[in-house]
Amino acid sequence: MRLPASKKHHFTDAETACQSVQDFIEPHDIVLVKGSRAMQMEKIVEVLKAKNEN
Repeated sequence: MRLPASKKHHFTDAETACQSVQDFIEPHDIVLVKGSRAMQMEKIVEVLKAKNEN
């Protein structure tokens, strides 16, 4: 099973991802956060965790 292109999102930096990710993540979504350590992916994970707590 392939994920439709409309459900895939690519960002060039963690700041942009953090600002955008909250607009399209829905309850019960499964999210893969992938990138180099230099891209500071943990920031995105923290945003997602905070959204999940609400």
